[in-house]
Amino acid sequence: MLRHLGQSLAWGLPIALIWGVLEACWYWWFGDAEVVGGSRLIASSVVLYLILGLMAAIPLGLFLGLLQRMGKGPRPSQELYCALWISLLPVMGVGLWLNQNMLGGSLDTTSLLVDAALFLLGWPFLFLILRSAFARGSRFSNQSASFGFRITAALLVLGALGMLGPNPTQGAEPPSQTAPPQAPNILFILVDTLRADHLSCYGYERRTSPRLDELSRKGVLFEECISQAPHTKPSTASILTSLYPPTHRVEHFTSSLPPEAQTLHEILHSAGWRTALLSANTFLSPTYGFGSGVEHFQGSIVNPAFQLAGSEVFHRLRRIFVKDLHTWRAPWDFLRALVFWPFMPQGNDYQHGMTGYQINQEFLSWLDEVQEDPWFAYLQFMEPHAPYEPSQEHQIFDNPPAPEGVWFPAGKETMFLPFVTGPQPAEGELNKLLANYDACIHEVDSQIGSLIDELEERGELENTLIVVTSDHGEEFFDHGGWGHGHSLHRELVHVPLILSWPNHLPENRRIDSQVRSVDILPTLLNLVELRSPDQIGGIALPLDNEDQHREGFSEVHWGGHWARSMRHASGTFLRAAFQGEHSNRFFLPSDRMEQHESDLSSHEAAELRASLEAAHTRWSADAMEASEAAVDDATKEALAGLGYSDEDEEDE
Repeated sequence: MLRHLGQSLAWGLPIALIWGVLEACWYWWFGDAEVVGGSRLIASSVVLYLILGLMAAIPLGLFLGLLQRMGKGPRPSQELYCALWISLLPVMGVGLWLNQNMLGGSLDTTSLLVDAALFLLGWPFLFLILRSAFARGSRFSNQSASFGFRITAALLVLGALGMLGPNPTQGAEPPSQTAPPQAPNILFILVDTLRADHLSCYGYERRTSPRLDELSRKGVLFEECISQAPHTKPSTASILTSLYPPTHRVEHFTSSLPPEAQTLHEILHSAGWRTALLSANTFLSPTYGFGSGVEHFQGSIVNPAFQLAGSEVFHRLRRIFVKDLHTWRAPWDFLRALVFWPFMPQGNDYQHGMTGYQINQEFLSWLDEVQEDPWFAYLQFMEPHAPYEPSQEHQIFDNPPAPEGVWFPAGKETMFLPFVTGPQPAEGELNKLLANYDACIHEVDSQIGSLIDELEERGELENTLIVVTSDHGEEFFDHGGWGHGHSLHRELVHVPLILSWPNHLPENRRIDSQVRSVDILPTLLNLVELRSPDQIGGIALPLDNEDQHREGFSEVHWGGHWARSMRHASGTFLRAAFQGEHSNRFFLPSDRMEQHESDLSSHEAAELRASLEAAHTRWSADAMEASEAAVDDATKEALAGLGYSDEDEEDE
């Protein structure tokens, strides 16, 4: 049995580590990882794949050794274990690719069945072919085992050297260009997961947003702003580049913003503004390509190793043992900490997220360093995001007692409307969820108000252009779903938008024409007299009361399923596809919350579909190449609880 174990380790560890290092190098050289960790990616990758190699090699060796002892298994040999390990790699690669690009998700029933078929049929088939080839070829050297251990040791040393890599929070140098005379500061506030219809300035019955109400009275409020996607990554990419999702192609968790996509940070930095990005959301970090033109970054950086395929395997194992089998969680948390260990010493104090208060303090500290230069700061708050845990002082809406908590709907199956809906809420649970969500809005509203007060006290407010918006909304079973990312109904794409700039923008003005999130970038550049990039999808916002209704295109794309929508003056058309099924639905303008589907003739449906597909084709014509990677535990846990995956909570 010990010989089997030794052979399994001798081949399993080197092959796993070589695969991991090669994948990390490819991602480092051809992806965006160099910005955020450089050679530290190698260190984390070595630890990750060492853990996975041990987790696979030990039980495999013991199992085959036990079979041999029982007289039913093969004798240990070099060709046996070499064939076993090498044949496993393409099976894993094909399975991961199918899950991410063709099927509903990595952990839903269909994906797991496909994985099981590949594992039970594909792996033995490849193994038999390779073993036969190795047996016919030259015999393996008796030194193979010791050679394997030497390779493993060398890779561990390489990983340790990788820890000497650059600081992951390093950013751009101060701008060489001088900003235009009288250039204003720009404070861009994005509140994650904020439904417009849950703000009191948008008519909500609860007074959730007194400070934003006040800000809207001092500026311009847009009644109908439509987000271009129902989850963070593609939506913020559209906001910061004025490109539609089919163009920038930042479509799912694994996508990174293409280098050729010019961001608002990049444009303003090149024009002389000092720049900062502070985000409580894991997605808004240099890891995902949002670091271009950013001098100062602070937030929850994802370890680049969690973009590797091995992280997906680690995540699945953790899900099975912790979530499904209810085994002890601590060992898995320890293993995850080991993978983070090479990455953590670089001073990222907010690896697991930031509160609104921490964002404010970090921003104000950076502001002290900027001094007299005009600045652009992007702040992304996360308080309204699941799991909806407001501070005690903001629990003013009949919130449930803290020990009781709230029920949170989470399942293993991929939720995608109208094909797969979520669970029905138990009696009274929906009201508790809404109370906590509203209290979280009240909390972030208070933090925004405190920040504005501090700017006024410092004498900065008078010359500061403020933008407040959101990336997407949140569903509370409005159409049978929970969270976000699973449909394009109004509750997910209708977002708030408020602009304020004392003595430059009108006060107490409400614009009821429909606008889009892609219109924000050209509007800001127009206000500070800078030229917009040629390739953008938005146009400057109307700041008067003229009717300038714009068609609102939105999209969500998860590889195996997608949805597109177009909101125009005659109504809303939604088209979705899921595992071979298609859905076409139309809602009249009078049905604001899209609860009553309107009947369409075949001719009308064909016209609407043609118009929608024409828009998609138009924005796809200049499609950029977004880099891809697999996401795991730390990221998925920093993305799942936010409603982005089928994991529990903690994610964005």
